[in-house]
Amino acid sequence: MRHDLYQLFNVRGWELTREDGVFSYITSDTFYTIGSKQTTRRLLQDNELHFVLDANSNTFDATVSPAIFSLTKSSPDTNYGSVYVDASETEIDQYRSLISDISQAIHSKVGGRIMESETKAVNLELQPPTKGYIAQLNLYRRTLRNAFFEPTGVNIDIHNEHMERIRHLADDWEDAIRDSTTLENNLERIKDTHISKIESGDVSIIGLLTLGGQGLATGNNEEYLAYLDGSRGAKKVKERNEGSFTLLEKNKNTFSSISRVITEDNIGDTSTITQQEKIEGIDSDKQNTWVPVEKGFKADEIYFKKKDSYINWSKASVDGIDEEGLIRNPEYYFEPGVFSSRGGFSELKVRYTNNSVIDSTGVVLIPINEEIASAKYLIGLLNSELCEHITDTFINSSGKQATDMRHIPVPIPSDKQEEKITQLVDEAIEVQKGESSKSLSEIQEDIDEEVESLYGITL
Repeated sequence: MRHDLYQLFNVRGWELTREDGVFSYITSDTFYTIGSKQTTRRLLQDNELHFVLDANSNTFDATVSPAIFSLTKSSPDTNYGSVYVDASETEIDQYRSLISDISQAIHSKVGGRIMESETKAVNLELQPPTKGYIAQLNLYRRTLRNAFFEPTGVNIDIHNEHMERIRHLADDWEDAIRDSTTLENNLERIKDTHISKIESGDVSIIGLLTLGGQGLATGNNEEYLAYLDGSRGAKKVKERNEGSFTLLEKNKNTFSSISRVITEDNIGDTSTITQQEKIEGIDSDKQNTWVPVEKGFKADEIYFKKKDSYINWSKASVDGIDEEGLIRNPEYYFEPGVFSSRGGFSELKVRYTNNSVIDSTGVVLIPINEEIASAKYLIGLLNSELCEHITDTFINSSGKQATDMRHIPVPIPSDKQEEKITQLVDEAIEVQKGESSKSLSEIQEDIDEEVESLYGITL
C-alpha cells in the first residue's frame, strides 16, 4: 500500500480524526470492490460508518465516478447498521435535502442504527431516483474481500449463497492464485487439498479450477505473423500492395503491422504436432509450419472467433521470437481453454480456444480437471448475464481485469448440468463459425436461464 496515495490519504485522514470525531471524504468510488482497495474498505468497516453514497458525477464535474463516505471514529457494535445510498442519477438540486431525507427514512424504518438481521437489508423510502438501504456492517465484512455492494434482495441472495461461501476459500488461497507462476508452484497442493475433495453441489472459484496466463509477444509481427488468404486483413494487404503483392513473402506495405499472406497449404495440422513441437516449434524443414494464433477481442467475438491470423511456428521462428520478443506460458498453447481480453474491459466476455498459440493481447485459462469443470462449461458461466453481474457488483466495478476472473464463484455441476451448458456453448460456437442458422441471442437467453438455475439466483 505504500505506493497507493489514494489509500494513504484515507488512512491519514482517519489518523487525524479524534476519537468519536467524524471523518468524511469525497473520493473516487473505486474503493467499493477492487482488490487493491481492501485496506480502505476494512478501515471504514472497523468504524461506525454512517453511509457510503454513490454521487452524481456532474455534482463535482468529476472525471471519475465519485463517492462520499462519513464515519465516526469508534468501534461499532456487532449489530450496527450502515446506510448505502445510490444517488448517481439524483439531480444536483436534491442533494441539499438528501441527508435529512436519509435520517428521517432510517428512523421511520428501524428507529436508529440497530439492525437485528445479519442477512437482510431494509429499503429506505427516498425520493426517486435515489435508492437507499440500511444493513449491518457485518454484511460487508463477511463477503468476498469486504466489498461494498448495493444490498438489494438479489445481491444479498448472491452474497448468502456464493460470495460468503467462497470468502474464506479466496482468502486462504490468495497467495497461491495471485498469478500464473504462483499457481504453477502450488498446483499439486491445489489438486491434493481442494480439487480432489470437491463434489457436485460445492462452490469453488475460477482461480482454483484453472491454470494459465498471458500469451507471447513476437517483438516483430511483420516477421512472424501472417493473414490467411481471403480474410479481411489479407484483402487489405493486397489492396495496399497492388501490382507488387506476393504470397507468403513480406510485402512493402503493412496492415496492422502485418504484410504477409499465406494460404491453406501453408497451415500445419495442430492436432498432430507433438508436445515438444508445441513448446520448441515444428521442424523448419517442413513446409506447413504456420499455425493459428488467438489474438484480439471485439464485442462480437464471444464463444468463437474464426482464425484469420497465423504465426510461423517453425523451430527457427520460435527461436527468433524468443530473442526478439517474449514467449510466456507456452505450456498452455494448443490446449482447449478460455480466452479473454487481458484487462481493462467493461464487460466480462470470453471465447473458446484450442490448437492455437496465444497472443499477448489476451489471457488463456486451462481447466486443471476437465471432468470437474470443462473449458466450455466455464465459458458458458463467464459469458452469462449473472456472472457479469457478480463480477461488476462484488469483484470489480471499475474496469475488469483478467485477474478478477480468478475470484468468480463456480458451482460444481452435476453431469447433467455440465452437459446442458456445454451443449448450448457448442451451439453458440457453431453460430459463430457460420455453421448454424440459429440466433446467438436466443442461445444466450437459454444459457442465462441455465446459469441462473445453476446458481439458484434470478436476476
